[in-house]
Order: sequence, then C-alpha cells, then structure tokens
Amino acid sequence: QRVEGCMFGNGERAGNACLVTLACNMLSEGVDPKIDLSDLPSTVEVVEYATEVKVGARHPWGGALVFTSFSGTHQDAISKGLTAAEDGDGMWRVPYLPLDPQDLGRSYESIVRINSQSGKGGVAFLMEKEFGYVLPREMQVEFAQLVKAYTGTHEVEASVYDLWELFRQTYLVRHTPLQLLEYRVLHGEVPTGPPLPNVINGEWIGSTNGAELGPIQSVGPSGGVEPVTVVAEVILDGKRVSVRGGGNGPIDAFVQGLNTHLRQHVEVMRYYQ
Repeated sequence: QRVEGCMFGNGERAGNACLVTLACNMLSEGVDPKIDLSDLPSTVEVVEYATEVKVGARHPWGGALVFTSFSGTHQDAISKGLTAAEDGDGMWRVPYLPLDPQDLGRSYESIVRINSQSGKGGVAFLMEKEFGYVLPREMQVEFAQLVKAYTGTHEVEASVYDLWELFRQTYLVRHTPLQLLEYRVLHGEVPTGPPLPNVINGEWIGSTNGAELGPIQSVGPSGGVEPVTVVAEVILDGKRVSVRGGGNGPIDAFVQGLNTHLRQHVEVMRYYQ
C-alpha cells in the first residue's frame, strides 16, 4: 500500500493533496492517521529548507497564522472556550480551533493577536495567560477600549509587551488622586506606641510591642477567618494621610480605613486570587 501526496503544496506536480493537511483533518475528526504530528513547526522548517519555498502563513495547519485570531468576536469565543476546556471533561470543544495547538507542537501565545479589530475577550485572555491578571468584566471593557485606541493611533499590532506597558501605566503607576506609600498588616490588636516597622517587598521585619507580625493572610491557625488591621501611609489629593482600618482581610481592612478619609466611599466589587 502506498499513499502519494505532497508536503505543504510542494511535490512532484501541482494538484497532489498535502499529506499534512489530510493527516490533521483525520485527527480533527478523531481518526488516528498514524503519523507523528507533535512537532509540526520543525516539519515546516525542514520542508522550507529542502524546497527553498516558504510555507504560506495561511496554509492549512502548518501556516504561521493558522491558529491566530484578530477578530474580537473570535477571540472572545476562543477565550471562553479555553477557559471551559480547563474545567471540562477533557474533550476539546474550543470554537474556531478544531485541534488543540499543543497537539501539533504549537503554543497558545499566537492564538490571540491584538490590533484595532480586537475586543475585550482577546485582551483579557492575554492579560490572564501572560501575566496572571483576571480582569473583571467592567475592567475588560475599559482596558480593551484603551488598547483599541492605542493600536488605532499607532497603526500597529500590539505586542504582549505593549499590553503590559499600557496596563502598567494606566493602573499600576498612577500617583493621583491616591498613592500608596507603605503598608503594614497586623493580626489581632493594633499595638500603640512607636511607629511600626516597614515592609520590604511585602515581607514583615521584626515586631512591635510584642505583637508578632506574620505574613499577609486572613486565615487563623484554626482555619477560620481572622480579623486583620492594616496601617498604611498614602498620599490623597496631594496630602500625606495615615490610614488605619480593620476587616476580614488586608484589602477589606485597607478599604475600611481609606473610606474614613473619603467623601464618597469605595467598595470592592470582586476579588480574585
């Protein structure tokens, strides 16, 4: 028995079926083609070297952009599908992706690429996969608009680095109207007396008045929720302010203390960890 064909359109004559396309099509329908497809990018490199002909970016299964989506609606569907696949029954049911790219030696990195057509789903997908940030829906909408304005103004595709810099400049390094200078977290009673020790990179240094300064946790030794107190120094509307508040965790305690200095109270709507 013999099967004749070509590789990525290059063979004895035009018109021969691409064996890679046939094999991947069979695999996508649940039929084992008995061919090792686990490192398809290397196969593409060998064929390009041997034939001195580039494999087209949109060539079935082997092209560089085969698993790439620019459309906002497609990105949103793929993002939701990948999330569902992680918590599913092991069956691959991701929209617009008949095969798991990893089965062919491809990664998820290029599945979603961001330009002026992209929507919130694609942006949120990259922020979570690349940096671990799970953006609430309202923040997805807001940040996606900023990304769209950036790519439209610069007429470029936004790289992962561009996304991070835009996110950092917009949300992480802003100093107005509120800037957090330093903070300390206490479990139990808040000691009085001399100023509390500083924190370096989120780690405690020493103790004050016998109060043990532990890690930033709100779960006590018994496993129950342990109230904590946050003492912080912030700059609010240009003025240095001392904030002190209690709650069922560091974030809740900080917000409770901050609200005593605000005309309009803030509330934590969602929390992810």
